[in-house]
Formats: sequence, C-alpha cells, structure tokens
Amino acid sequence: MRRLIALVLVALAAASIAGYAAYEELAGWIGVRGVVKVEKGARMNPRSIEISLNITSSKGEASYKNIAVLKVPGKEARILFKVFDKKIGSSVSLALGGTVILKGPREYRIPMPCMLYTGSCIRIMSVIPGYDAPLSVEGGSYNVSLTIDWMKAEGEGPISFKIGVLDLSGEEATLEPLSTCWSQGINTTGWMTAENSTRSYALLVEKTNVKAGSSGYGSLKALAWIFAPKDTGTKLLNLTLLKITGGKEEKVAELNIPVDWCHNYYQALILIKAKPGTYILRVSVEGIPTLSTPKIIIHT
Repeated sequence: MRRLIALVLVALAAASIAGYAAYEELAGWIGVRGVVKVEKGARMNPRSIEISLNITSSKGEASYKNIAVLKVPGKEARILFKVFDKKIGSSVSLALGGTVILKGPREYRIPMPCMLYTGSCIRIMSVIPGYDAPLSVEGGSYNVSLTIDWMKAEGEGPISFKIGVLDLSGEEATLEPLSTCWSQGINTTGWMTAENSTRSYALLVEKTNVKAGSSGYGSLKALAWIFAPKDTGTKLLNLTLLKITGGKEEKVAELNIPVDWCHNYYQALILIKAKPGTYILRVSVEGIPTLSTPKIIIHT
C-alpha cells in the first residue's frame, strides 16, 4: 500500500512539473482564491428564542420587539409560521393569539389567531397568508417582532408553545387553503369524485392530469365538504398529499384546517401545488371515514 501511494505521488509531481513547463512563455499570472457560501432558504438568527409570558389578568397583551433577524436570500421565499408543541395546564382556560411583524425591505404583518386555547376560539374564516397559507416575502433581512394577546384567561398552571418558521420555497408539494365558506356553491362540473363519497360527505378534485408550469410545479384545486343542516361546532379537516413512487406512498404535504358551519355545509377549497409525479389526496375528519382521490399525475 505504501508503494502504491508513493507511485501516485510521483505521478502527481510529474504532472505538476509538466503543467508549469507548458506556461514558460507567460509574462505573469494572477492567482485567485476565495470562498463559496451561497445561502439556500430563509434563515432566522438566532435560530431558537425563548421568551417569558406571565399572564396575570383575564385580558392583555405583551410585545417582544426585534427578537430575531430573518434572512431571505434570493428574490423571494414562501414563508409560513406554524404553531406546534402546544401545552396547557389542566386547570387553565384562555384564548391566546398573536401577530408576527417583519420589518425590512418591506413590512409584513401576519395575524395568528387562536394559537393556544381551551374550549372554542373565534377567528376570521378568510385565509391568512403566512399563517394558513405560505406568504411570498421579498428577499432581504427582516427584524422580527412578536405581539401576543389573550382573553378569557382563568385558573393557574403552565402554558407553552412554539412558533416555527417554515420556508416552503423548495418543497416537493404544498396544500394551501383558498376558502372555507361561499355564499353560493362552487361549480364542480367535470370534477373527479373520491371513491366512497356520499351525498353528505365528499372529496372532489378539479382534474387528475396536470402539466407543470415554468415554476416547476403543477397546480389544481380540491374541494372537501360535509353537509350539515345545523351548526354542530367547528370541524378539523386533515388533508394529506401522498406521492406514489415504486408502489410506495410518501407523505409530502399536510394541512390541518379548522372549518366552521356555513350555509348548511362545512367546506374547504384547497390549492394543490406539486412537482412532477403521481399523487393521492386524502381527507379525514373525526368520526367520518377517510376519503382518497383518484391518482393525480403531474407531468413535465
């Protein structure tokens, strides 16, 4: 092994000498050295932050200014703020929301109602960019501030939650809510209906063969609805997009969306964006069987 290494080194040295000999006629040369560091995706600095929230009144507000810097490289990024790891003491009740403010080349305000609550929580039913669906943020550096507000706070005990910052710019696929209520029904003529759909519960998809656009993604709409003659409380719809590769299913996007009763229906209109491949969309809601669309093929 040592002899082999020596031979290789001799060969490299010979090649180097031959290379210099080929440039004997040069009048001079310029050497260039540097470092390549191309940022990919949005980054927050610091990456994690811990803040204290002490609630001593039934209603109030707390502000945390310039707690981080969000860097968005390139022209833009599709940002989503998501609440997770929610914990609340058994003897505590409250309804808590907030607002994230990004200040940089532009200013963005992202309301985040019902981040943490017990019982029910009333919020606007229109889709909130940056909270319910990705928000396109122009490239640059942004100071991040957070305002938290609460009401109907009672009891004593611990609470905690985390607000994640997601960059969905390069995701395989995304599910984005478009609407959860219409004054008039949407025209679904020609749409494909999921197997086992009924007159009271259905999942429909606009089309099953889609050509990807210049962005590299194909897009189509899906509609899930439940018929209900009366209001029975908010329903939580879970929509999951699965990519089929070699007979195996892989979850590539998921959306949990609260839906309120509206004009005799619980309904959600969803925009699917995905890279070329074969997919299935599934919807589930507590107490009702899961429905799956026919295969959706997105091609180049």
